[in-house]
Formats: sequence, C-alpha cells, structure tokens
Amino acid sequence: MIRGILILAFTLILNAYASAQLFQAPTRLTFANVNVKLDAGAQQIVQTDVYALLSNRTTLNTRLDRASLYFPIVENILSEEKVPNDFKYLVLQESGLAPDAVSTSNAVGFWQFKKETATDYGLRVDDEIDERKNIHASTRAAANYLKKNNTALNNWISTLYSYYLGLGGVRSLVPTEWNGANEITLTDKTDRYILRCLAHKLVYENELRGYRTSQTPFYEYKASGGKTFTQIADQLGVDEVELRRYNRWVGGSKIPQDRPYTMLVVVDNNRPAALASNQSAPPVAVSQTTTPSANRTATAAAARKAKAREPEFPVLKRITPPSNRASSGPVYYQINGRDGILAQDGDTYETIAKRADIRAGRFLSINDMEEDDKIVGGKVYYIQKKAKSAPVEFHTLQHGETAWDVSQMYGIRLSFLLRKNRIASATEPLQPGRVLWMKKRRPCKTAIEVVPLPEPEKAKEETPILAETPVTTSTPPVTTPATDVAVTVPTTPTQPQTNSGRVVLVDENGQVVSGNPSATRPVQPSTSQPVRTEPTRTQPEVVSRPVTNPNKFPTTPGEEDAPVTPRQPAVRTEAASESYHTVESGETFYAIARKYNMKPDELLELNGLKSYPLLKKGEKVLVKGTPVTNPIRVEETAVAPVREATPSSESKPAYHVVKSGETFFAIARKYNMKPEELRDLNGLQAFPQVNVGDRYVLRAGAARPATSSIPANTTTGEWRYHTVQQGETMFSIARQYDIKVDQIRSWNNMSGTDMIRTGQRLKIKNK
Repeated sequence: MIRGILILAFTLILNAYASAQLFQAPTRLTFANVNVKLDAGAQQIVQTDVYALLSNRTTLNTRLDRASLYFPIVENILSEEKVPNDFKYLVLQESGLAPDAVSTSNAVGFWQFKKETATDYGLRVDDEIDERKNIHASTRAAANYLKKNNTALNNWISTLYSYYLGLGGVRSLVPTEWNGANEITLTDKTDRYILRCLAHKLVYENELRGYRTSQTPFYEYKASGGKTFTQIADQLGVDEVELRRYNRWVGGSKIPQDRPYTMLVVVDNNRPAALASNQSAPPVAVSQTTTPSANRTATAAAARKAKAREPEFPVLKRITPPSNRASSGPVYYQINGRDGILAQDGDTYETIAKRADIRAGRFLSINDMEEDDKIVGGKVYYIQKKAKSAPVEFHTLQHGETAWDVSQMYGIRLSFLLRKNRIASATEPLQPGRVLWMKKRRPCKTAIEVVPLPEPEKAKEETPILAETPVTTSTPPVTTPATDVAVTVPTTPTQPQTNSGRVVLVDENGQVVSGNPSATRPVQPSTSQPVRTEPTRTQPEVVSRPVTNPNKFPTTPGEEDAPVTPRQPAVRTEAASESYHTVESGETFYAIARKYNMKPDELLELNGLKSYPLLKKGEKVLVKGTPVTNPIRVEETAVAPVREATPSSESKPAYHVVKSGETFFAIARKYNMKPEELRDLNGLQAFPQVNVGDRYVLRAGAARPATSSIPANTTTGEWRYHTVQQGETMFSIARQYDIKVDQIRSWNNMSGTDMIRTGQRLKIKNK
C-alpha cells in the first residue's frame, strides 16, 4: 500500500516536472503589439519563472479557473478602452485574480490599487463599497491609468513597467530608444517585473488553449440600488452564499443607490426563471482565450461540468430554500455531508449558536474554535460533529494554511488531524508543502514528506527618502504589486536587502492562501534606485536623487529571506520645521511621538510608514517641531503584573513574557492595547500562535494588568494542577494540554453544565 502511494506521488511529481521541461521560453515573443527579443540572460530568468508557475498544478488550475471566469470581462473592458489584450496577464500577476488580495502597503483588489489612487481614478472606497474588488470598475480604472502613461511613454512595455514604479519612476530607467519602438531587446538587467509578466503570458496563454474548466460562466446582473443580497438571491433564485462569494466589493448586505453597479451571478444549466423570463439567454461573456468558438454558451459550459475534476472542498449544499425563510432566520447547509449554518454579518459565536439552537460552548467545540476567534459573515460553520477522517487521502499544505484551516476545509476534527500526522499541538508551525495524511495515521517510520511549492508572492517594501533635488512627477495608480518580484534596475545595481513583504491572498472560499504583512523601517536609498511616487490628490510629489548609504538602516527580515534590490517610493515635501530624531536606547515609536507632541499616526505618515516599526538605537526618525521637556505620559496603576516583566516607561522598554494558557489577544487586552497595535509594534506579519517563553514588546505607558493572587500551575506525581486564568475557557485549556474537554470534566468530577471560573484549580493527568 505504502509502495503504491509512493509510486503515485513520484509519478505526479515527475509529470509536473516533465510539463515544465517541455515548455521552453522562446527567444522572441510579442507583448502588447511590441516585438520582444530576449537575450540568453533574460530567457533564463523567464524560464525560471515559467518553472515556478508550472510547478504546482493545484494552484495553476485554480488560477486557470479564475481566468476562465474573469478574462471575458477583462478582455471586453480593455477592448473598449483600446488597451492591448495582453494586459489581462498583468492582473493575474498582480493578484492572481483574487478580489481580496491585499499587499503589505494596503494595495487592494484585482489590480492592487491603494485607496488614494483608487479614488483619484473614480473608484468608490469606503465601509459600504470597495470597488477595487469589483472586476468591472477596477479594470476600467487600470485601463485608464495605462492609457495615460502610454501617452507619455509611447511604448507599451515601458507602460507595463510604469504600473510597478509609476510614470516618474520609469522615465529615467527605460532606454530612450524604446520611445515609439515596435521592437525591443530585454536582458538579464531588465527589471524582473517585466520578465515575470512575460512568463505569465507564456504559461497562461498556452494552458488556456482548450482548457476545460468546471466553473460555470458569469451572468452580469445590473444591480438595483437599495436591494439586499437576500432580496436579489430570492429574486433570481440563486444561492446567496455564491452571490456574496463573487461580489465581495459590497461591504454590507445592501447595494447602494448612488450609481449603477454590476453584480456577478453564477449561471448553470438550470438557470433562474427570473432571468429566463427577461431574456432568451443570459449575456454570458466568453473568453477569446478559453473558447475556440465565439458561440459557446452557458449550456456548453454546463455540459463540460459533468467532466469536472475532483470536487473542491468544502462541499456545500443548501438546505434552507432561498424563498422560504425570514431575513433574520437561520440558513442551513450541508457542509462536507455534515449539518452547517450560514454566518451573518455581525455574528458572534453566541448569536450563531443561538440561531442554530445549540450551546455556545458546543458550537466552539464542534468547530475547534476559541472565544477569541472571529466569526466571518457569509461563511458556513459546522453544527454537527466533524468526522474522524477526511474524504481524501492526502492534502498538501499551502502557504498561509494552518491545521485548523485544513480541518474546516475537509470536515475532519482537528484533534484527529493532528494525531494522524503526529503533530503535538495545533500551535506547532507547519512547513508549507507538507503532505498531511487525512484518512490514515502516518506510520512512525515514514518520514514527513514536503512537496516543493513555488515561492509565495511578495510585495516590495516602501521606505521614505530625503528630498534634495526636487523633481515634479505624476501619480502612479498602484503601489506594491501582489507578486514576488526581485527588482534588477537597468542602471548600477545596489547591495541586496532582505525584504519581508508578502501579499495576503484569499481564495473564493474565504480562506487565506498566503500572508505576510510586515512593518518596515526607514531606509536611506542609493543613487541608482528609482524614485517611487506616493499618490496624492492635491499637489505633485517632490522626489530626489539622494547620495547616502542604502544599508545604514536595513529593513527587518521577515520569514522569507529572499534578497532583493528594493525600489524606493516618493517622498513628501520637507517642511522647514522638520528634523531628525536619533533613537536612544529603549525609546519606542510612541514615546518619540509624545516627545514631539505628535500623534503616532502623524509620525507614521511623515516617515512614509504603514505600520509601527521596532526601533533600534541610532536610527533616525523624521519629526516635526522641538521636543517637549515634559511629555504627557499615560497614567499607570501602581501595581505590577503577576507574570510579566516590568512595564515600560519612555526610557525603558516593557516586555511581556508568555506564560502557559495565554493567547495573543488576551495579552493585548491585559495591557489595554488593540491586537493590531501589539502585532505592529512587534513587527509581526499576522496574529501569531504564542508559545510559552515568547517575549513581546509593549507600548510605552501601557496600562499594567490588575494584581492577581492566582497561584501558579503545579505538578505533583501523576497529576498536574492548572490554575484557570482570566479569559481562559475549558476548550483553550484542553487544547493547551492536547487533551479532550471531556477528560478534564471526568478528572475533576464536573458535569457538562459546570462552568470554570478564574482561579479555579483543575486536575490534569500527566502523559
């Protein structure tokens, strides 16, 4: 049996490698009506990117399915705006066609727009609507930006580059002979962003020929303002979950009335009667790339669906009819063959449990969740115990996935998933590419298998630079693209730096595919780096050509140590009152802000930062005004924390050392801090699973926790005694010791209705 599995795995890997080997990057190709010649160095770089794109068939198929759905819409808009059709591959490179893609610099959506630039190009971005996630609106805005830049550059390859660095950033980098040229030559010195886009075109253009997708095409519905998702779903006779899934640009539950909006509705063979009564056939857009005939219809797509590949997980089947429920009533689903319920906007675990008519604690236990975990509206949660095994033999862990994500995806209890893979705890970090056993337990003599995955897509960091020689530039449409692009500037290269930026990608099922948002620190650039403009709506930016050492203050390395030569953003116009503050030992970002009577957000904006950095002695921070002799301090209570290091003052940093049973959110609450603030202050990429002994920096002046007389945990012979801390639940304690809640109740003679209280001592049997 094991031999057969190994042979099958080897065969699959060999086939993937063979397909990559058979696809060779050419020496010549055409992009956006420009003939491109690749020298040996450029050809090798493109070939490397081709291998990476073909190496993971699962990811490739997912993106091919998305391209089959979205390319018809993108192609139509690009054609209307008279932008070359090849730019549809750019949106694949930017976001993977994931509407929820977010970069570390808060560039969002299909085309990775920042909020300021999006509003400049007519997109609505607020709590109610975010048109960056709308394929129609964002594609039209991107097309307008590309047209504007091409008018100035007169070359579509230069225009492609400008989408990365901005118009001002590329003017001095692209060769003058490119202006108006119909043929250009690219070398290994050409920016990787351009070469990677060419690799995307080569791979997806080839793969989409004759590709049979299981996805059904979209019907583009002109939404009526003022209607809710429920009303539209009932009117069209479609699934509300599917309607929300493809229209995430709507922040609430109602479509606004300020302008016409187009919604995407999935059409299958049994199309809604409401659509059929209005027109003989829904206007389904058909991709020029994926279909040999322009007359392919939704019926043909439905016929192909019968030949679909393996089903995607989780498998959802709606039980509650769309027209037979109140808007506030429960919506039941079958999820992987188990009973489930649809979460609504604003739900907590108590409200969704009440609507499902089960106890809140049981809801958490069934879903392997804790009280701090957030309920996401529009997702289906289990209300029936999950299975002991999954319907598939194996699952390859993707970037950003956790054991809990996999357990929810396949409907397998988390404890059983951990046991099958001999994983000690759900907090244990797992390597992306690890093959998880889903039905049987991995034999102890069988080594852990890790399948190579393509590098997670990363975004470039943005860093402030000092203006010396003002140059007026135009505003770029986007900032950091959602791809892993190593910048090789056509001028003199600089020393590589470690970059921790990475895009957070979310697939159509709402699961995080990869994520690594990180804090940055000021970096002084070199003369050879391009200047990146930061978008503004009121006046042009002022940029410079600095001459200082680029490695004086390096960025903090993240979990990915890929050396890159970072591009530089544009800077602000320096005011006469601005100066630099040299960081002293123990100073924090908040302390410096108070010292100069500034708000932390104001200091962030002044330095071009997006999150609160960790500072080191000797670093320079741009400030306004003069230091205040006696800055205002946050009042602190006189008592010290029970289990933590001494809280901070402005001259001495404060730390919290993680103890048994604590969570990241509990630590933030203890010191009256927001979880996001604690995360950014420590330069973390996401909310971590804390481990005993970890040390976290606290905000200067953070309120101290109240004094506690709760005794510490103790161990005596066969038993250990756990003292319940504030915020702990029976479920979190069980997960901490990798045991079951029922075992704790049995050892302590507790019934199912007994509640634990802070300070209570629980017997835990030693393993």
